[in-house]
Amino acid sequence: MDTTTIIIIALVLVLVLCCSSSMYFMSYSDSTPTESTPTESKQDTPVKNDLSTSPAPPAPKTCTADGTWSINTPVTPGTNITRACSSGGNQIAICKEDGSWDVRGCPVPDCPNVGWGVGKPGVTIIERECSLGPSYTGKLIKKCTAQGVWIDDNQCVSSGNADLIDISGDWQMMYGGNMGTAKITAIDNNNWNVTTSGNDTPGQQLPRGTTKIKYVANEGYYYHGNQAAKFTNPSHTKLDGGNYYFSKQAS
Repeated sequence: MDTTTIIIIALVLVLVLCCSSSMYFMSYSDSTPTESTPTESKQDTPVKNDLSTSPAPPAPKTCTADGTWSINTPVTPGTNITRACSSGGNQIAICKEDGSWDVRGCPVPDCPNVGWGVGKPGVTIIERECSLGPSYTGKLIKKCTAQGVWIDDNQCVSSGNADLIDISGDWQMMYGGNMGTAKITAIDNNNWNVTTSGNDTPGQQLPRGTTKIKYVANEGYYYHGNQAAKFTNPSHTKLDGGNYYFSKQAS
């Protein structure tokens, strides 16, 4: 064989060997098992119950007084504080849940003792037989009001007569045990001024001033807010109101 033929045969062998090697490697690669990657199952991430991130509850409200009470620093709801009342006793304030005050009024003072004893406001009622004089009957009633003030319900009735006449003139007058003289002058048919000269005048015990007396039909003459006075004699010279009277002076 010539050299050319030998070279061609050698090349063919080389190609055959190369092809065989490639096919072997390809077959080996296909038969090698592939390693599978496991699929991770999804799990829910647990929610953290972290109380440290929750908002803090609001601080309770407090009440603060204005400096005139028994406690003037902040106090919690339900706390009672007090301060003295000028009329006696204590005023109370209660701290409410919203931080405001429930302020109670001062207690009403008792009705003072004016010879009838001390009265409880809105409770005490005292009755006494009328002692204004022999011509008076009935009862004098005192009531202690809810405001702590005495009021009189005068039910004394005079047995005198309630004639309407002009009582103008000069009169001897007694009022509350004090004696003096009084000049009565007409305002109209049912009203008169009563003028006293004053206790700075010798023999006079009544204070200086002018008050009024008013006639009410069938009842008598009302002087200075007192019970009615009536005439106790037919000559109309004695006008008796019990704790006061007028005696007509001779002309």
